[in-house]
Amino acid sequence: MKYLYALAFGVTTLTAPAFAGGSRKPASEQRCPGYDSEDPWAIDGRFSAGPNKGRCMDLTEMRPIHVLTAEESASFSPKPGETLIANFRHEGRYWIARIPKDPVDEVYFQTERFDPPGSPLAAKLNEAIWFSAHGQIRFKLKKPITIYPQNRRDGELPAEELTDLIVSSEAVTMPGDPFDLVKGMQDRFAIAKRFTSLQDKVKFMIIDQGHAVRQHRITASPDRVEARQRNQLFLYTAIRRSERDYQSFQRGETVLYSTFQRSCITEAFEVFDDAGNYGLLGTATDLFKRNPSWIPWYLEQRGLISSKDSPVPSLNEEFGLN
Repeated sequence: MKYLYALAFGVTTLTAPAFAGGSRKPASEQRCPGYDSEDPWAIDGRFSAGPNKGRCMDLTEMRPIHVLTAEESASFSPKPGETLIANFRHEGRYWIARIPKDPVDEVYFQTERFDPPGSPLAAKLNEAIWFSAHGQIRFKLKKPITIYPQNRRDGELPAEELTDLIVSSEAVTMPGDPFDLVKGMQDRFAIAKRFTSLQDKVKFMIIDQGHAVRQHRITASPDRVEARQRNQLFLYTAIRRSERDYQSFQRGETVLYSTFQRSCITEAFEVFDDAGNYGLLGTATDLFKRNPSWIPWYLEQRGLISSKDSPVPSLNEEFGLN
């Protein structure tokens, strides 16, 4: 079953090279969830602002990525143009990902609907207009990335190749404090842009929770060459923004989540807005990236999709998981 599942996602198992990793950090009984002394890029994160100031964040799954320095990546002998990142999430672990130069084939905006709990009426309304939803970006690759085990305890695991990755800005909570939209307006959460495998996201969103996930293929430009160049820029912009999150966490400077001002939706559109020039739309784009119900309109106003485009199958349909 695992073999068939891997084939569906373009996962290939390889032999992992020896990896020394970064500097060793001391173990401590006081470390927060997600910190591990055997993981060179673990983060010991506490809130530096908001009502949870001084309390631990749970960074077990929600770390931003770190772009490896020349010294950190030396054992991989990177090729010209390659980017190596730490904290890539796949199969319940963090991995080092070797990203070849200009690997992107297609880009999709994905919208995952989740219904507010405890209200059948709100759930029915959400089914119609998708006012409660998560937004993220999918990068479908023409050149696969190779991932290597990051934690020293996982050193015997083989490397793998992946042909899809997800960039998703997530609310980082205090342990035992589950996310909801109202808390998201109260400075209760931090936010981190993380990189995961499509395989992990399909399992979490669709298999485990039964959520519907729409997809919009980003066209970026009618010129094929220009569109491919823009798609690469979207990926590198996402990498840069996630590294910025990592540095903030390492400095102990909490970037707070906000349901309307800094959320999964707004952060996804920041990737496009950082990389694009939308002419007369200009700074007004800041207004057009907040409500999940209007995502197709937001994308169309930026010229990233067209109402004349052929419909794209949902992620559920793509993998036969309706």
